[in-house]
Amino acid sequence: DRFLRLLAAALSEPGLRLIATVRADFLDRCLAHPEFGLLVEDNTRLVRPPDVASLHAMIDGPAARAGLALDDKLAERIVADLCDEGSRPEPGALPLLAFALEQIYQAEGASGVLTQAGYEALGDSEGAKGAKGAIGKRAAQVFADLPEAAQAVFGRVFRELVNVDAQGTPTRRRAPRERFAGDEAAGQLIEAFTHRKARLLVADEHSLEVAHEALFRHWPLLAQWIADYGGDLHLVRQLEAQATAWQKDPHNPLPLHQLWPHESQVHAYAALGRLGRAWHTEPEPLRSFLIPEWRRRVAALNEQGMSHFTRCLIGDRLAAIGDLRKGVGVIDGVPDIDWVYIPGGTVTLEGDKGAFRTDDFLMARYPVTWAQYRAFLEGADGYCNSAWWQGLKRRRKAGEQRHRVANCPADNVSWYDAVAFCRWLTARLEDTLPPNMEVRLPLEWEWQQAATGGQPSREYPWGGWMESRANSQESGLGSTTAVGMYPEGTWSSAKARGPLDMAGNILEWCHNCFDEPSRLIASDGRKVHCVARGGAWCLPRLGCRCESRHIADPRSRSFIFGFRVVCAPPIAESLFSNTLISRNKQR
Repeated sequence: DRFLRLLAAALSEPGLRLIATVRADFLDRCLAHPEFGLLVEDNTRLVRPPDVASLHAMIDGPAARAGLALDDKLAERIVADLCDEGSRPEPGALPLLAFALEQIYQAEGASGVLTQAGYEALGDSEGAKGAKGAIGKRAAQVFADLPEAAQAVFGRVFRELVNVDAQGTPTRRRAPRERFAGDEAAGQLIEAFTHRKARLLVADEHSLEVAHEALFRHWPLLAQWIADYGGDLHLVRQLEAQATAWQKDPHNPLPLHQLWPHESQVHAYAALGRLGRAWHTEPEPLRSFLIPEWRRRVAALNEQGMSHFTRCLIGDRLAAIGDLRKGVGVIDGVPDIDWVYIPGGTVTLEGDKGAFRTDDFLMARYPVTWAQYRAFLEGADGYCNSAWWQGLKRRRKAGEQRHRVANCPADNVSWYDAVAFCRWLTARLEDTLPPNMEVRLPLEWEWQQAATGGQPSREYPWGGWMESRANSQESGLGSTTAVGMYPEGTWSSAKARGPLDMAGNILEWCHNCFDEPSRLIASDGRKVHCVARGGAWCLPRLGCRCESRHIADPRSRSFIFGFRVVCAPPIAESLFSNTLISRNKQR
């Protein structure tokens, strides 16, 4: 760009004239340049491709000037090979002619006579004679002499050196030498093809390109590779051009609105993969241009001032394209839980219900999602397996999910349903759980410790009330959102961030009784009430406080009830009773 700007400025002075030859398929690049493009537009003379007579002159004239004799009708034979069935020179005839004449001269020039036999000898092993076989034969010879490691990177090198248009026509492309830095095998191939005896690639200190585009059509190995991967090359070149334009746009809107959607990115990733490339190893700006949509959507959740409605839409979009966040989905039929370390401490319950100690434990970052709960409902060893329901009340059918979006919290779940799920998941994760640990519902003081991060002064997980950080009644959505749509709705420290969605979205079952927190839910038929924590989408902010306790029948299924799991030691009666600090001692 700098060179062309300086050249355009110099041409404004008298006494300097410039002749530049530009191929028609590259003329658009000159016209796109601000200063130089105007000169090209105003001073262009189009030159037609050479005809048969011109090709004859290009053979006979230089030979006569050099004092070389030509076999009778050698020129006619060469020209005939360069023409189509209508006796018109084919595209690329000139570089093919130049290469063929150079090869004949190197073989026979010392004798002073160029022969038809020498021309025939240029052909390749697959039957292509003369000019059309010359370049393919030379490339095949050079390639065959390479070690296997250098042959194996054939596609890796030529994918950088070929452009393919929408019609499938290949043209050469200049590639930076730095693309091959540190690749010993690629270096061997490039050195062999740029050697003075081959001259199939040309290189300088900074760049590399194909010397003759005839190589694309007349080297069978490369021609077949282009036929197989031409569509992928064309798509990748489109991506590179769009990424460059996006990077240069001074009024760049939010990437969320401009970059390719997931449905298009899938094709881009597939094309890169077939070419042995991956988006995350591409140079800029292509790497940023191809950041997966789901990652861009998740990153956008940190924007200040985003409305509740927009967060809900982002969650639905993530579900539609496949929510790949850790802890949200299912892997090989097993819920993928993202565990958060919670340090132990002492927790005082609301309503003079006592103080309780808790040791360190792990809690799921999100409530159990509909996708994860559905794995339990639909699994052959899941909901219908009586082993998970010992001492529990099981209904014939599971509750009907209200918000049937995969990454939203499971809802309409009873306490009994949730406990059965935990038993099932413990069995499924048996080989990966720490020793003497199980998956279960949290005791409510464990839940409160996780919500506050061990800081009782926090009324809400993040501190004082902020409407933008929770899906409560104040959001006006009237429904759950996908989990994790409020990344600022939790506590954070220098080492960690707390679980999400612990204020609003869904009420979460805890393991103990409401009236007597130190007592487990009985399985002997005694009527007791459970405790639920966390508020919900339909509850006002006061019901979403870290201390807020909600009473419920363990049999109850409701669209506001879901659950979250912990990884902790099993609750033995002795262990359970030891967690209570007497009210007198507390006082």
